[in-house]
Amino acid sequence: MLREPDAPAPWTSFVITPDGRDEVDIEGDLYNGSGGIALFLAYLDALDPRPEFRAAARRALDHAVATWERQRIGAFTGLGGMVYVLTHLYRLWGERALLDHALELSDELAGRVDGDRHLDVFHGAATSSR
Repeated sequence: MLREPDAPAPWTSFVITPDGRDEVDIEGDLYNGSGGIALFLAYLDALDPRPEFRAAARRALDHAVATWERQRIGAFTGLGGMVYVLTHLYRLWGERALLDHALELSDELAGRVDGDRHLDVFHGAATSSR
């Protein structure tokens, strides 16, 4: 369920621990966080327009932009994922500020690929200069 606006994250999730499961705030990434939720809800709104879908998608996007993992550049949990989310939402909503933000973030990629040590698509560049 969507939480109250003053909650630290719009939704919660669960993580498995040795003692069972713990409820935690969602993160901002595309894979299992508010970035992916924003994308899902925005496409749902495009198929079946409802103000509550759009409002929840916007809230998810705001959370994603504020909390995504800035140290990583991967397609799912980092910079690449955020660029992906922002460009899709630009195409759906037509808000130039979303595209501008995606372009600003993509400018960071070139300088960070060679130094990345998470050599996988999920978290990193999935490349090696060797």
